[in-house]
Amino acid sequence: MTVVMLSRWFSTGLQLLLLILLSVGNLVVPGLIPDGLTFAFAASTVIVASLSLGLLLRMVDRSLLERQATAAEAERRRMATELHDLVAHEVTGIVVLSQAAARSEDAGILRTALSKIEESGTRALEEIRSLVSDTTSVSGDSGARSPIVSGLQGLIDRANGFAEAEDLTLDLNGTDTEAVPTTIWPVLDRVLAEALTNIRRHAGSRVRITVRLLTTTSAMPDDGSRRDVILTVINGPSAGGTGAGGIGAGSGTGLHGLRTRVDHLGGDLFAGPSHDGGWVLETRLPLNP
Repeated sequence: MTVVMLSRWFSTGLQLLLLILLSVGNLVVPGLIPDGLTFAFAASTVIVASLSLGLLLRMVDRSLLERQATAAEAERRRMATELHDLVAHEVTGIVVLSQAAARSEDAGILRTALSKIEESGTRALEEIRSLVSDTTSVSGDSGARSPIVSGLQGLIDRANGFAEAEDLTLDLNGTDTEAVPTTIWPVLDRVLAEALTNIRRHAGSRVRITVRLLTTTSAMPDDGSRRDVILTVINGPSAGGTGAGGIGAGSGTGLHGLRTRVDHLGGDLFAGPSHDGGWVLETRLPLNP
């Protein structure tokens, strides 16, 4: 086991030299005892197998890191797409309002149009500041785009579209939708989609699901307050009575990409077993970061 783990972790020249000395020592020492050639041969077989297993584990570790990096890059590409769609929506509204104002001589209409244009421009700037820092080095993406969720109804449609749910409960009464910025809704939708995908993959059909969305206010040490929106998705045990039904067997790249996105917004993401043997995925995102 020592040789397996060291061959998995050691990478510098000195570390590899120590590993070689350890392996050679395990081959030489049995040969020094009387009639120890048989033991030396057995030790050589074990050492070779241990080195091979350690190198295999190293390859698996590298592959996982590469998949996580790929998932993070894909997440940045999706963020760039959402940036385009969100800003394009605001700019389209600005153009329409500008055209309407240009055709009217009513001072009240002009003031209303200018006020709406100011609000749309402010939202667009906030969206750019929120997303552009993680979208550098993004190349073109010809893949199909998913609709961008911009409100509570999008999450409701996402949850209701999950046909595998035999018992789906939506708890949305504690949500102040007006307080949730436009940039937060796509992230909530991604979290919900990932949770439902994992439920489909690991817990199977005919499973109890609860989707809860609420906004909270908590005191901060500097005498201020922090408002958060919390999305929680809980599924009960699978129909076969085996708890989460294989949850955790995947590569974890989906959750890794979500954490990249949630961390960018200053939020937290938790995934783990629930008290009844099912699974829970919860994210907390600040409304006033």
